[in-house]
Amino acid sequence: MIGSPVDEISTIERGDLENTRIGTVRRYLKAVGGELSIEYVTGDARQRGLTVPAPLTPRCRT
Repeated sequence: MIGSPVDEISTIERGDLENTRIGTVRRYLKAVGGELSIEYVTGDARQRGLTVPAPLTPRCRT
């Protein structure tokens, strides 16, 4: 995956996502042919929250 350090990829593949940014996971999944979908659980109900699409335009980091 272009633009992601090897340690970030390794962290995602190990399932250690506690401190991983959503955008990093989304880019990883896009690179392997997937997409990111977030769901949440309240009580006994599991709800699909949203699908996180790729940004339409690149962001500039300062």
